[in-house]
Amino acid sequence: MLLVALTFCRLQGQTESQMKSETPCRAYLSLGTSCDVSGSDFKNLETISFTYRFSPLSSWGGTLSIGYSGFPRVEDQHKLFFSSLTCSFLPVDMERFRIIPSVGFGVAHGDNNLGKFTTMLFDTSVEAQYAVSRTTYCGVEYRYISSRKRTLSMYLAGLKIGFLF
Repeated sequence: MLLVALTFCRLQGQTESQMKSETPCRAYLSLGTSCDVSGSDFKNLETISFTYRFSPLSSWGGTLSIGYSGFPRVEDQHKLFFSSLTCSFLPVDMERFRIIPSVGFGVAHGDNNLGKFTTMLFDTSVEAQYAVSRTTYCGVEYRYISSRKRTLSMYLAGLKIGFLF
């Protein structure tokens, strides 16, 4: 449904892009939900991310992500809390569609079939964004999170909504 709406409806983001003379946005806040597509112990992941561009005209930025999985259920007691800091390659101009790759490291604490764990993790993702307006975007993300000890390894596909400041 979202793809049909983005393709055929005339949204503000299709006709309005950031003027080249304006300073690009430096901060991005996004909320997302992801579903595990690899069959690990964690079925879904809710995240909040804050991205900050190092300078207004730079294509590089840093992203701090905090995520949680495992809302208490009787049949599923697996829980995961993680935070990661990634380096992102952000487009400087605000066109309608953007692809943003990122790579970084973080810390995860959780409980799965192997018991409780705390581990360092490797976090990489690719996000495709669509500008709905000058200050709002929606997107899809494909993310890989893994630890060296293999206590945590999952591929995630998810949806995001974000706000520019």
